[in-house]
Amino acid sequence: GQLAVMQSIVARLARPGTFTTRSSQALSVPRVQRRSAGHGDDLMAEDAIKDIEFWKNSTKAGLVFLLLFGIKLFFFGEPHEHHEVKPYRHLNIRTKAFPWGDGNTNLMAHLFGDPNKPHEEEH
Repeated sequence: GQLAVMQSIVARLARPGTFTTRSSQALSVPRVQRRSAGHGDDLMAEDAIKDIEFWKNSTKAGLVFLLLFGIKLFFFGEPHEHHEVKPYRHLNIRTKAFPWGDGNTNLMAHLFGDPNKPHEEEH
């Protein structure tokens, strides 16, 4: 069984010249044949191929469905409501100036919005 296979591998590794750079003398490990009771090798290979094809096709179908569903949501989804942001005092506490602009403008307003609009502080 497995012990004989392991002993065979160890014996091959112990031979001088086992590890060479030439591909023709590469290490060859003996193959272990495993079979299920009641199934031939051809039948198992056919079943494996059918299973692989089934999962490949299932994956492709699932990806197409998700792509179409994402397109539907992106273009035809219902708009959501933007809730009013409540100005809580603890959200905008700063102890030093921003390192860009005049130091009082937040980064998004500085890059994309009106950089002259100062950052609103609640104290």
